[in-house]
Amino acid sequence: MTKRETLEKEIDALDRMIRSNKASLRLKTLSASDRTLLEMQIKTRGRAVTALRQQLEDLSGTA
Repeated sequence: MTKRETLEKEIDALDRMIRSNKASLRLKTLSASDRTLLEMQIKTRGRAVTALRQQLEDLSGTA
């Protein structure tokens, strides 16, 4: 597997996790602390996706 494929797979996996977390936020039974933790996870994963996309862009620029 190439570096590009690895980055794309990781970005895809994080995007799926973010979508799942956002869907969970819509649950009415979610406690305030769980909601806060999910929001933090979404932000953290969002930053990771941004960094990975930048790496992918940098890789594309050199290829």
